Amino acid sequence: MELSIIFFILAGILITLLIGYSILSSRREKSHIFENDFSSRPQQPITPLNELSFSHLSQNEKYDNVQDDTSTKQLSENNENSTVEKSVNKIKIRLNNKKNAKEKEKQKQKVEERQLSLFNTQDTIKNEEEEVEVEKQAPEVTQTQEKTTEEKIITLYLVAPENKEFSGEEIVQKLEEMGFQYGEHKIFHRHIDNSASPIIFSVANMMQPGVFDLDKIHSFSTIGLLFFMYIPSAGNDVTNLRLMISTVESLSKSLGGFVLNDQQALFDKQSHSEYIRRVQ
Repeated sequence: MELSIIFFILAGILITLLIGYSILSSRREKSHIFENDFSSRPQQPITPLNELSFSHLSQNEKYDNVQDDTSTKQLSENNENSTVEKSVNKIKIRLNNKKNAKEKEKQKQKVEERQLSLFNTQDTIKNEEEEVEVEKQAPEVTQTQEKTTEEKIITLYLVAPENKEFSGEEIVQKLEEMGFQYGEHKIFHRHIDNSASPIIFSVANMMQPGVFDLDKIHSFSTIGLLFFMYIPSAGNDVTNLRLMISTVESLSKSLGGFVLNDQQALFDKQSHSEYIRRVQ
């Protein structure tokens, strides 16, 4: 910006000097012409009218020639002035071009800075979104783990011997004798006390849909029963699990079946110990 101001000042000074020089030179030439025509001209003797007219004509011709020379010089000076003005205009154009180029560079730098800031903003927003997603996923994982802990189920199977089934009426009779109560989801539940107290474990039909239809129980039969308990349970988990295991083993003796673990293998002493370790 300072260079452009200096260029404008120098151009103005140059134009002023050229105009002053042209004015001074024109004045000097005019004064010189008038001195030659009038002051330095010798006195002429009185001549007849005819001679005076001819001499006057000759003087007029000389004066016209001088004026022609003067006009020619003024035209040349005007041409020089126009040339100087053109050169000054070219300088101005160059300065303007330089100024425009600098402005374009500044605008380009501003655009690049804006684009860079935009990219940085987008990266920041993306990182913040990823952090928010991680924060959202963390509670979800925690909730899933909690649900997994809440929905942990211990299961045992009581199956009938090969090619045999358990009778529906006999199943209901034995379960009621052991303290089971028919209730929610149309299955039997073992409560801590009465039906309003918490459920310790439940028993369902091993065949789909897994329910007991008491209205048709006289014609009902199944190949097996499913015992299950939610962990944590109401009360002591180890005590409740031992109660469920002893109940299944006792019912298997009454109905004449086999107890299987959750891998559908025979429930032996090793399985018993493993089940107890799960809830400790």
